[in-house]
Amino acid sequence: MEGVPVEFGFHFTYGPPSTPWRIGPKAKPFQLFTVGGMLLVGINRESDYRGNFSLGAIIGAFENAIILGVGMDLYRGIAVRGPSGPGTETIPTGPIGWAVSRRGEVTAENVFFVVTANIGDVLKRLSGSSEE
Repeated sequence: MEGVPVEFGFHFTYGPPSTPWRIGPKAKPFQLFTVGGMLLVGINRESDYRGNFSLGAIIGAFENAIILGVGMDLYRGIAVRGPSGPGTETIPTGPIGWAVSRRGEVTAENVFFVVTANIGDVLKRLSGSSEE
C-alpha cells in the first residue's frame, strides 16, 4: 500500500530594485515583479529509484501575491509492470534518467507548472485595506 508521497520544495525570489520591476515612491516601493527558481525533491519510501529531482523557474507578481512557475523533472522513477507483476520495475525519466540508463526517456510528463496565490494578500489588495 502506497502512502502519502514525501516531497520537499524550496523556492527563492529576487526583486530587482529598479523600474519596471519596482514602482512607487522610494519611501514605500511596490514590488511589481520578482524572478526566481525552485528545487523539488521527492522521496519514495518503497524504492530509492522512484524518487524525483526537479528544477524550475518562477515569476512573482504584486509583491509575490501570485507566483507562476514552470519546471522539469531532471529525474523521476516511474513504476511499470515487470516480470513479477504491476509496479515491480522502475523506468527512469527526465534528462538524467535518459543519460544514465539505456531504458531512460524524457516525456511530456516531466514538465510541470506551478501556480501559487497568497489569497490573503490578494483580497487585501483588492479591498484596498492595508496595514500601516
